[in-house]
Amino acid sequence: MLEQGDYLVRVGNSSRNTEARAVLTLKREAVISRHCRICENGETKEIQPPLLPEEVIAEDIPRIKIREKDIPCETYNYQTPEIYHSPETDAFLDRLSLEEMAFLTVGEGMSGKRFFEAPGSAGSTTAKLLEKGIPNVSLADGPAGLRLQQRTAVTRTGKLKAVEPNLELFGYFPEMIKKVMFADPDKHPLVYQFTTAFPAGLAIAQTWNLELAEQVGGAVGEEMKAYGVTYWLAPGMNIHRNPLCGRNFEYYSEDPLLSGTFAAAITSGVQKSRGCYATLKHFCCNNQEDNRNQTNANVGERALREIYLKGFEIAVKRSAPGAVMSSYNKVNGMYVNNSYDLLTKVLRNEWGFQGLVMTDWFATGKNVGSHMSAIEAGNDLIMPGNKTAVKEIVKAVEDGMIAAEDVKRCAANVLKGVLSSRIYQGYRRLVHHCINS
Repeated sequence: MLEQGDYLVRVGNSSRNTEARAVLTLKREAVISRHCRICENGETKEIQPPLLPEEVIAEDIPRIKIREKDIPCETYNYQTPEIYHSPETDAFLDRLSLEEMAFLTVGEGMSGKRFFEAPGSAGSTTAKLLEKGIPNVSLADGPAGLRLQQRTAVTRTGKLKAVEPNLELFGYFPEMIKKVMFADPDKHPLVYQFTTAFPAGLAIAQTWNLELAEQVGGAVGEEMKAYGVTYWLAPGMNIHRNPLCGRNFEYYSEDPLLSGTFAAAITSGVQKSRGCYATLKHFCCNNQEDNRNQTNANVGERALREIYLKGFEIAVKRSAPGAVMSSYNKVNGMYVNNSYDLLTKVLRNEWGFQGLVMTDWFATGKNVGSHMSAIEAGNDLIMPGNKTAVKEIVKAVEDGMIAAEDVKRCAANVLKGVLSSRIYQGYRRLVHHCINS
């Protein structure tokens, strides 16, 4: 709702140097959207702003009257999203068992046997369905460029093995363990993956240059094509809620409009490369790193919609990202990856999101979000996943706790991304060549 009253239009070169240049007057309260309540929490109260001296507005400033009936009102419909259909995805899904569809909804980590690997990527979709004609695709971290292993050795058996640690922690392991974990670059041929270290999101947003941001996204997309990455786990776009948040440098702003427009520009640039997708994260209210798996963000619906969801809404509607990553934390007592309100009602019903929803890494399991509830809520892909998650999902269907249609819906969204990837197109050509030769 828009409250009745005067709205000042202020113009200036910084938030501390502005002048009132126009007044918009709304005579009556106006309804701008009708939707169901989400993430209800009866204990949350709005903080009332302090009373400030009334600003004296110059007489010569334009005063524009707005009639409430001239403001359009959008009414949302809420329903279970249809399972994604295409001739190709239907042909695959019709041949998959419940367990195989569950495997599609559960990803893999940085290690393991797979059809394709971009060394150093954070994980991949399942590689266990290759006999069914479904290869895995890679998910590489961000957000200041594409995070991959710079040098990787090819062992005598043809396997890829890192030369140096891609996480600082591994550098502190005992020498004996490091000799087993890492390859000797002087004894094996090397694969090189040099990617660009772009400025952090905070710096990019300070340019106020959306064209430049789109060019950055476009450059990332070109590197994704070069190294076979399908999903880039970026842009990060949480609100700067607390100056102590350890990842504020990755995010754009404390302002949702700035965050949403820059995330949309980056996403549009990335997705100019066919089969390459951006992943908006961390959806939502992941505004601190301390105890992030157990944090409960208590927030009223007005603040949730106007601040913490608004940037994501702008980015989803403007750039149609290929994926969204659900965050570690709870919102009003419910883990986001288990929240039907956020992942289906808001993301799909209200905003029309058509892509893939994935968890943050290790965000479901013991003492965190539920595997089966994530699938039921509309979280399509559990990362990095494990056999326990697959078994829990299958058992939940067999026990009637979740519907088989929920698993199929999530599997279809994962499959949609795989089949549109450059990796799958290359895999098809390889199979065709092998058959014909």
